[in-house]
Amino acid sequence: MLGQYFTCVENVLLEYIMKNIHRAGQIKVILCIIRFTNGFHREEAMLSTSFIARYTGLTQRSVMRDIHDLEKAGIIFR
Repeated sequence: MLGQYFTCVENVLLEYIMKNIHRAGQIKVILCIIRFTNGFHREEAMLSTSFIARYTGLTQRSVMRDIHDLEKAGIIFR
């Protein structure tokens, strides 16, 4: 049973992630960003690499690499 709190994600975004993202770390970073944007009804959020690392359980170094790769692919923007 779902709790009363949830984050809506557009199907087109989920489909894009499933087809184009291959590393688990990148998926975790994207889900963290979705959680703190869509989950709070925002279009953008200021999230530090250290925050994302703590929230996802990734190292800060891998978060920086994943963010760089996602930006390079045009998936996220700073």
